[in-house]
Amino acid sequence: MAKLRHQTFFSLAELNQCIRILLIELNQKPFKQMPGSRQQWFEKLDQPALSPLPKYAYQYTDIKTPRVNIDYHLIYDQHLYSVPHHCVGNGVRNNLKGSKDCRNRNYKGAAQGTNSQI
Repeated sequence: MAKLRHQTFFSLAELNQCIRILLIELNQKPFKQMPGSRQQWFEKLDQPALSPLPKYAYQYTDIKTPRVNIDYHLIYDQHLYSVPHHCVGNGVRNNLKGSKDCRNRNYKGAAQGTNSQI
C-alpha cells in the first residue's frame, strides 16, 4: 500500500485495479525464511479444504419468549401482537427473522400467528 501513497486516483475502480496488481505481486513474492509464496501455500493447504458456499445465506433469528399480558397482547421489540386468549399469562415463543422482519409466534408447538412489518 505504501507504493500507492504518492498517486492520485479519480475513481474507485482505478484504485481497485492498482490494488489488485499489488496484491498479485505480494502473493507471488517468495517468503524469506520458508520455501514458497503465499499463493503456493494457499493452493497447497487452504484451497483443498475449501467447501462451496451454502445454497442459502445465513439468516439471523432472534428468539424470545415473552409472557402474554391480560389484554391478550405480548410486547416484542416495542410492538404489540395479539394472541389467543388461552395463552394469557404464558410464555409464547416469538421468532424474528432477519431481512424479512417476519414474526412467528408459537405456543406449545402450535403456530399462533405471523406478522410482517413494512
